[in-house]
Amino acid sequence: MPKSSGKKTRVALVGGGYIAEYHLEPLRQLPWVELSAVVDPDLRRAKALAARWRIPEVHADLDGLLAGDRPDVAHVATPPPEHGPVAARLLDEGVAAFVEKPLGLSVAECEELHQLAQARGVPLGVNHSQVFHPGFRELMALVEARVIGPVEHVVSVTNLPLRQLAQRQIGHWMFREPRNILLEQGPHPFSLLLALLGEVRSARTMLSKARLLAGTVPFHESWQANLRCARGTASVYLRFGGHHLASSLELIGPDGTLSLDLARGFVQHVEKTQFPDFEDTRRNAVRNARRLKRTGRRAFWGYLGALLRFRPRNDLFFAAMRDSIHAFHQALREGRPVPQSAREAREVMRYCHLVWSGREPEFPPIAETTRSVPVQAGGDEVLVLGATGFIGSHLVERLVARGDRVRVLVRGHGPLPAWLNHPAVMVLHGDLEDEGQLERAVRGCRHVYHLATGLGQSWEECRRVGVGGTELLARKCLAAGVERLVFTSSIAALYLGESVGDAKAALDPHPVGRSLYARLKIACEQVLDRMHREDGLDVVVLRPAIVVGHRGRSRVSGTGYWPRDNHCIGWNKGDNPLPFVLVEDVVEALVAAARRPGLAGRHYDLVGPVRLTAREYVQEVARLSRRPVGFHPRTPAVLQLVEIGKWLVKLAIRKPDNRFPSYRDLKTRGLVAWLDASTAEEDLGWRPERDRVRFIDKGIRVVLEEDG
Repeated sequence: MPKSSGKKTRVALVGGGYIAEYHLEPLRQLPWVELSAVVDPDLRRAKALAARWRIPEVHADLDGLLAGDRPDVAHVATPPPEHGPVAARLLDEGVAAFVEKPLGLSVAECEELHQLAQARGVPLGVNHSQVFHPGFRELMALVEARVIGPVEHVVSVTNLPLRQLAQRQIGHWMFREPRNILLEQGPHPFSLLLALLGEVRSARTMLSKARLLAGTVPFHESWQANLRCARGTASVYLRFGGHHLASSLELIGPDGTLSLDLARGFVQHVEKTQFPDFEDTRRNAVRNARRLKRTGRRAFWGYLGALLRFRPRNDLFFAAMRDSIHAFHQALREGRPVPQSAREAREVMRYCHLVWSGREPEFPPIAETTRSVPVQAGGDEVLVLGATGFIGSHLVERLVARGDRVRVLVRGHGPLPAWLNHPAVMVLHGDLEDEGQLERAVRGCRHVYHLATGLGQSWEECRRVGVGGTELLARKCLAAGVERLVFTSSIAALYLGESVGDAKAALDPHPVGRSLYARLKIACEQVLDRMHREDGLDVVVLRPAIVVGHRGRSRVSGTGYWPRDNHCIGWNKGDNPLPFVLVEDVVEALVAAARRPGLAGRHYDLVGPVRLTAREYVQEVARLSRRPVGFHPRTPAVLQLVEIGKWLVKLAIRKPDNRFPSYRDLKTRGLVAWLDASTAEEDLGWRPERDRVRFIDKGIRVVLEEDG
């Protein structure tokens, strides 16, 4: 691309998902760039993104983008399988492309794109953002200065927590096949190794024993590879789903070592000096202590300055993304080759390919833990919404075990968890806003279980999707003659911030000050109650308390706020008994609520008789995990002061939608009020677990073992 004549570069964004904002903000900082269009098949998401960033055009596909005044450059931020085809189409049309990693899913695909870009004379760049990490650039400057001599060996460690794994959301592409996690996450460390050691020649890889995600998808949590490269060797450790973020490089040369903590930006240099060992040690320690102190001070003031908007944003992830994007566009403007091209992407993909193909013979996958149940004829036809969730998964298994024929309505088209891969389960795709699919789903069903949350990012979205979707579902149930709708609400809909004596905790009459989740559940209950009174809707509402058990989380928010997996900050002193309940007990209540006569319009709180305090729960987690897990008591007043401090900072920087923190919402999280489940036990014939030892075994130990 020739040097710019001063005309602005028109840039389109293809893909409006999570990473889109990290492209748009750096692009906004370039005065010669004009954001021209957003392309995404989800037009609602695309329009929201375009409105937020003042982008004039929105298209559902590339045809729409290329039919009009086409852009000069397109940033490709689609799911990985689409990177190659989208980039190829853009290059064919003469549009320069900047593509998220990986460029393609094979060495051959990357090479084809490289050849296509060369043949068309169109720039093609790849977002290997870690190469632009501030700490890595500092490290490379030291390497190029030969402070340790030529690099002989590199130790690369990536211990990465994954939000999707923690929440057991396996629909993401990186979980669909065992090697996908390597293609998704491997380019980060491998692009750095390419810069340090050149092309990879061979690899030997050892994988951890596969575990099955949702009982169906084999997943290797850890990968250890020994690599031989053009200019040295490397040892690579990859761990996905760990509890602690660790990402580092250690470089060994004949004259010393360099190390980089990529997660925190710390660079250290140990060199050989002319002094005896004891003085050599002291000098290296002092010099590195000063270096760490400067880095820590810079990070602290940089974060504070960005928060208060005295300085531009400069956290490590954003800085790497920004500088990668800026380097690409600066090269385009000056007519230079782009810094991370398809050639580098091809070599990074070769790293991925050799690490995968060089693996040792695997252990056989672990046996599926989900119960296998036979199909029994003659059961009810029932519909479950929210079947991929924690409670929903157990409900589907229980209904199938009863012999019911189960329909489930799920969003997306990713791999199905084990409990949905059963002959007695019919899977339909749709959501609470899909009127036609809802109508088809409820037709012919005797009972409908509504466990889907419909939670959004704003109250307007919650009201549209969650509340509006619940009302739409209820109307479809009435029209189809469904015998009963069972709605799973939550004790979050109640106000539990203070003892109510012998009185029953009531639906919170002041929902506006509550969290979006609580406010959503309150509004849904109110809609269903009104439809019961006015339209004769047969509905039963169940409010599970703190639900624990198989497939759940060990760090439950009902006990406190968990800033780290080994620290729990209590909502109060942590001495009051908490309303725990086992997931299998909740399921038994759901099944009974659908079938017992005379319950229409009733509400039941589901709480078990084993009620650990927050302190006791955390102590059990520490004991069973054999880790130092601590409980840190607070008072609601102290927590409120912290929240007000955050609110003042947001006020100073004029952050939109900055509401004054609700003391009422904060106080109710302590769950002080005593919930009485005797009515549920009597009306539903419900018998939740009463033995403390068995409760801890099913509710804590099993979950910790699943967490690894």
